[in-house]
Amino acid sequence: MGKNYDNSPLRVVGKSVKRIGALERVLGEAEFSDDFFADEILHLKILRSPKHHARIAALDVEQASKQRGVVRILTAKDVPGRN
Repeated sequence: MGKNYDNSPLRVVGKSVKRIGALERVLGEAEFSDDFFADEILHLKILRSPKHHARIAALDVEQASKQRGVVRILTAKDVPGRN
């Protein structure tokens, strides 16, 4: 079988590999997503059909839009293209 590409950069078994961000983690200076706080944060909830490959004929979001804290409801109509 012929060699079509150079995979020598991928040969790391038995070699020392420099880990990106290792020093920051060891020193306790690394930032993770849980380290960030916001006073007013917006949460997202994705609702999917429990049926695989089901075609949704109608969707009534009126009751959901009246719930406390709901900012906006997006449906397939809000996404450009075929979906």
